[in-house]
Amino acid sequence: GGDSFQSIAPSGNEFTAFIAPYVIAEDNAGIIYAGRVNVYKSEDAGDSWAVTGDGNGLDGNPILSMAISPQNSDVVYAATAPIPGTSTHGVFVTTDGGANWNNITTPNLPDRFPMDMTVDP
Repeated sequence: GGDSFQSIAPSGNEFTAFIAPYVIAEDNAGIIYAGRVNVYKSEDAGDSWAVTGDGNGLDGNPILSMAISPQNSDVVYAATAPIPGTSTHGVFVTTDGGANWNNITTPNLPDRFPMDMTVDP
């Protein structure tokens, strides 16, 4: 294994921040979420991808980190970082596999790039 690689990334021309984050469901390895400005979801191990939510991005900023619940692959968190000169970062959650995303950013969130996230079971 590892002699050759094939891209399974979602298509499109959205920009990413550094390396686009992705998470794989522990309860179903075929479910992958990948972040750019939008969150993309694959239910067939990356053979096909669909944009989640309304397709307008979470807050218009690139997604820097993501986390998925180890008990429920429908629960995913994503954190964004601002493009210079735009608004602040945000934290978002979906509990329905990406159909709807809720902004859960709190006013006291430190002004830092959200590089890592973990879901507490």
